[in-house]
Amino acid sequence: MMAIIRWQSFAYTTVGTRIYLFGGYNSTSFSNSYIVTKAYYFDTVSQTFTMIAAPSNHFIEAGTAVIGTDIYLIGGRNSSGTITTRITKYDTLLDTYTIVAS
Repeated sequence: MMAIIRWQSFAYTTVGTRIYLFGGYNSTSFSNSYIVTKAYYFDTVSQTFTMIAAPSNHFIEAGTAVIGTDIYLIGGRNSSGTITTRITKYDTLLDTYTIVAS
C-alpha cells in the first residue's frame, strides 16, 4: 500500500477562483520529511491542481499578501530552519517571480 503524503507549513492565498500554494514540506513520517520545491494552484471551479513555476528559494512557514493579481511571499524559514527576511513577488499572469527585498 502506498503511503499517504502529507503537505504542511506551506504559504497559501487566493486570487480570483484559484488557491495558490507555495513551499512547505512533505512527509510520510516526522523523521522522513523534505521541503517542497514546487508550487501549485487549485482551481475551485474545475476542482483541479495545476503546477506553476517554482520559486528560486525553498521555504516553509512564509506569510502571503495579495495586491491585484500579484502574490507576495514574505519571510519564512529555509531548509536549515533559519528565519529569512526575503520578500518575493509572484506574478500570477506571467507565472514569474521577482525578489523585491532580502
